[in-house]
Amino acid sequence: MVCNKLYIAKRSDGMYCGGACKEKAFLKRRGLKPLSRAELLVENRLMKSMLELHLKSEAWVISRLPLELKDIIIAINNEARKFL
Repeated sequence: MVCNKLYIAKRSDGMYCGGACKEKAFLKRRGLKPLSRAELLVENRLMKSMLELHLKSEAWVISRLPLELKDIIIAINNEARKFL
């Protein structure tokens, strides 16, 4: 339905030849377009820089939090560091 390739469904309700076509159809239904590799890399760099900035300000932010939230925020930030 998306890539216009010949496709023989394995199930009676099969409409897509694979995951990529299924994802393209999902985005198309919502009026979105798939991002190119270059766009994904730019978005990834932006997200990484935002995360780094957040983690750099961690001490300042945590010092102003109520005591009961500090451990939660520290745990979240430790998980976020795994993505850097």
